[in-house]
Amino acid sequence: MTNKAPAVIALLIASAALWGAPQAAVPAAQRPSGSTRCDVSLPMFVEIVPLGEPAVGRATRFEVRAESRIDPDLVRRSWIEYQLPARLRRPADAGRRDLLGADGRGRTEMDLVFPAEDRYEIRARLVVELTNGKTISQTAIRWVELGPERPPEGMIGRIVNPDGTGVRVYSGVTVRN
Repeated sequence: MTNKAPAVIALLIASAALWGAPQAAVPAAQRPSGSTRCDVSLPMFVEIVPLGEPAVGRATRFEVRAESRIDPDLVRRSWIEYQLPARLRRPADAGRRDLLGADGRGRTEMDLVFPAEDRYEIRARLVVELTNGKTISQTAIRWVELGPERPPEGMIGRIVNPDGTGVRVYSGVTVRN
């Protein structure tokens, strides 16, 4: 062992202590109006999965999958809330109550007809009302891009892997506060 070993060990202990330290939350007064705070530690999950290829003028089926690992004795009720563009038809079961079964899982389907080539944002929020009166939720967002893709401002290209995953490449200027 060299004389650098104690310094390295001290550095590792300090970084581990900082890594495990709780992060300070931004006070509500300092958050922008209408903003929300995401708590990734919530034991809930929701996703929107297309069951077919979306196309203009044709009904496309989507499945909303939800899961909660919250003790069922603590849950009063649960439901899905949808946020869809005004041009899209609302699902027939919007606001369906008691979505989650005894195992904490639930699925529901919806058909959407996209009227034109455009970019659409579909949101499904799993809302769980607890027996203590508090309400918690998680939101899934699915973007449906029909027609030619319009790259976001500053995007200059894309690096795509053989499996179809990839990253977007942007050009910009670093701004320091």
